[in-house]
Amino acid sequence: MSRADSYRPDIDGLRAVAVVLVILFHATPGLLPGGFIGVDVFFVISGYLITSIILREISDGAFTLRSFYARRCRRILPALVVVLTATWAIGRATLTATDFQFVGKHILGGATFTSNILLWRETGYFDIAAGRKPLLHLWSLGVEEQFYLVWPPLAMLAVIRRWRPLWLSAILLTGSLILAIALSPAQGDATFYLLPTRMWELLVGAVLVQMEWRSDAPADPTASSGVWREARAVIGLLLIFAVCLFDPGTGRARLAWLVAPVAGAALLISARGAWINRQLLARRAIVWIGLISYPLYLWHWPLLSMVTLLAGQTTMQQLAVLKAGAVTLAFVLSALTWRWVELPVRRLATETAARPRRNVQVLAVSAGVLIAMSGAGAWTWDRSRPSEDTIAADEPLRDATVLFPDADYRRMSTRESVVVLVGDSHSNHLLPGLVPEARRHGFGVSYVGLPGCTGVTLATRIWGPPDMFERCQTLADATLSRFVPDPAAKVFVFAVRGGLYSVGTDSSDATSGHPWVELPSETRQRVLYEGYSAAMTRIERAGKRVALVQDVPELGFDPHYCEARLATAKFLGNECSIARETVDDRQRAYRRVVARLRQAHPQLAVFDPLPLLCDRRWCYAKRNGQIMYRDPTHLSAAGSAMVAESLGKILFRP
Repeated sequence: MSRADSYRPDIDGLRAVAVVLVILFHATPGLLPGGFIGVDVFFVISGYLITSIILREISDGAFTLRSFYARRCRRILPALVVVLTATWAIGRATLTATDFQFVGKHILGGATFTSNILLWRETGYFDIAAGRKPLLHLWSLGVEEQFYLVWPPLAMLAVIRRWRPLWLSAILLTGSLILAIALSPAQGDATFYLLPTRMWELLVGAVLVQMEWRSDAPADPTASSGVWREARAVIGLLLIFAVCLFDPGTGRARLAWLVAPVAGAALLISARGAWINRQLLARRAIVWIGLISYPLYLWHWPLLSMVTLLAGQTTMQQLAVLKAGAVTLAFVLSALTWRWVELPVRRLATETAARPRRNVQVLAVSAGVLIAMSGAGAWTWDRSRPSEDTIAADEPLRDATVLFPDADYRRMSTRESVVVLVGDSHSNHLLPGLVPEARRHGFGVSYVGLPGCTGVTLATRIWGPPDMFERCQTLADATLSRFVPDPAAKVFVFAVRGGLYSVGTDSSDATSGHPWVELPSETRQRVLYEGYSAAMTRIERAGKRVALVQDVPELGFDPHYCEARLATAKFLGNECSIARETVDDRQRAYRRVVARLRQAHPQLAVFDPLPLLCDRRWCYAKRNGQIMYRDPTHLSAAGSAMVAESLGKILFRP
């Protein structure tokens, strides 16, 4: 069994490539949509290096689990504790109670190395709420540390029982990959976050180093390599960068895309001594970034997340400047953390300091630190739970009866006269205000809807995946069939996020978002008009009244930070408003649809909430001292009440 050299600068260079890809993806996802695969490159490197250490120490007869875990604690904990503490302090000073609660929850996850499990139980990595989780990135650290709990004991057991470690690694790798392939279509979040379906990436590195150790002639890292070695390096680098540039950023659901960067990392590591490894990856500046890559990975996302949370409705140019500043600060803090925290602690790992009693001391201190950090996180998570307020309180008391499978149906009242509210989440957010307003006029309210559904049948799909479109179609048919013949249903109210369907992209992602369906705006408008017109005709023929609520302004910023704890600053966009011109541009296409509907259906009552929320220049998230929104596009309970009071004047007129 031959032994590779203990230090390879090209691997630190590959670490630098991986961390830079991740930072660019988080800072500019539109520029590098597949940069998240830097994490997968990290996994291969970790599996390779950890297995190298285990094999070398087993070969020397010096491997013990106690020394291995003590060394891991010296390597992982110092920078982690610094970043967790700093994130807690910054969050305490600047974040709202809800977002600070997330910080506490994920400090607990980071300190127990279970962030991946916590995030799996919440939502996906690529969802819109990701930016509100400053410790989201610790999921990968959870996967690695869980791997370290499993793999070293197995490797040691394999040696003791005289199994073949290479065969054991290959079997585990194959099993993990098959499991990931099997679960990926239906369980995308679990496949992305959990160790059993991620372990194959680390085991690729483990298998690679074992194959090198079986080689009879170890490569000279300074010697010129053969053609195949040079080809491996070139192919490996191309595989990594090809995915970064062309993957649309949905790696969680595209397992095949992850195979390419994992294979690319393995090829680059195996190409030891190739020109790319010697002359590119081993350059001093790149190696230096690789040396600070761990604290750099820890620092970059909390800073970028805080900037996103606190930036408000800044222009794209201002936000770019703020993000560039956050990345620069991440490099500075990472260098300081590496120099003044990591290196001094790592010196404890010298031969003198690594004696058994010192290892026990390190493990004991580490356990104490992790328990303290976990306690702080749990306390913050519990103490920061927000009370019901005008932002969070958006659900009225209701009598819920499920009539439509998989739909959000709410029967608010058994009164004889009922308003039927139909649409997506932009009809749902009217409920807190509309229900009490309807009761004052002797009406009940029934709501049927699903997020992403227009409430009417459409001739073709204009938004969302095909399965969602089919569900929406079925629900729209069932809703009209159920309520149009019902004598109690007096008024039908349609309310949807019209800008989303008429434009095709989310307003918060207009610069980099890709529409679900590529269609001209004119086609979208025609499909919407025909769908609503047919539904309204059916309702009117049954002798019912029809109303339509124009959409509210989409803020493009988080209303929670209208009252952030930082002093308000115009550069940070804390005026709690968005330009009326921006709102008008977003709604223009949908308003054309509504104008056509008014012409075709003269009895249609149209309610426009813009005069309540906007003046000629600005649209406001805060009115009369109250926050009108609970997130960038949905009304809070206070906003719903204000809109419902005016809406009621046209719905419940004599």
